[in-house]
Amino acid sequence: MAAKYDRPGEHNNSTQDYILISRNEEAKALFHRIHRNKHNIATLGLDVESVELGRSVVCIVQIKIQDEPPYIIDIYGSKIDLKATLFNDIMTSAEIEKVIHDPRNDSRMLYETFQTEMRNVFDTQTFQMTVENQANQALTTRRLQCQRKSLDFIYEKYVGRFPNQKLKDDMKSKMSEDQTIWLRRPLTREMALYAALDVETLMPIRVSMSKYLTNMDDGKRIAFLKTYNELCTESIYTPLPIANAEINLRKKLREFEEAKSLQMLGIELNKKEKKLIRSF
Repeated sequence: MAAKYDRPGEHNNSTQDYILISRNEEAKALFHRIHRNKHNIATLGLDVESVELGRSVVCIVQIKIQDEPPYIIDIYGSKIDLKATLFNDIMTSAEIEKVIHDPRNDSRMLYETFQTEMRNVFDTQTFQMTVENQANQALTTRRLQCQRKSLDFIYEKYVGRFPNQKLKDDMKSKMSEDQTIWLRRPLTREMALYAALDVETLMPIRVSMSKYLTNMDDGKRIAFLKTYNELCTESIYTPLPIANAEINLRKKLREFEEAKSLQMLGIELNKKEKKLIRSF
């Protein structure tokens, strides 16, 4: 079922429609097609809307394929079981890059619900954190954890004006007031458009970030990607019970080295940074 923008102020160049997947057979067909064409589908946009009710409840999963409308998969309302599809195979595929904004919660929710592991992920939020870290020594990766940038901020920095800021702001307000809003069925038009918009905007951000990397000289690019890859891996795996000791140790060592650098620069350390230095 497709729903199109047909009201004043809703139509824009970024998100023009979406396709709602509300049956298991439709979900199976979608992921079978993606898996069959994985050599041609180099990149997917991915997002998840979920709630916490003492357990993880995945409500919808959004998928964006280049040159196709966003797919909104109604997990909660239609009782779609992603384990019965090729979704997990696609999420671990080295041939398909998954573009996502801040995978920490989504990674945990998908793993707890469907035992999904995510590999070959491009995290737009981590990319921006790395940009800020490389530009300013005082902005350590640890300090940047509490300064993470929103999707609309990043879109405007790399692409241009966010397509429908009013829709984004209105839904954020409603989500703040009702933290179980994604359990409502049927999905309202506003909810569906918000979900479609979030996943749609990931693709142009990815293109612009690729250009940003291309414009770096080789030395800076190597240093940038080293930090980025570490942070991206941590965002995906640290929230999971399968996070290995190597990831956690590497993170601790990097944060220790950053704290020592701050100390050498004469920058005052916070309590956690002082404790980190004492622990080595």
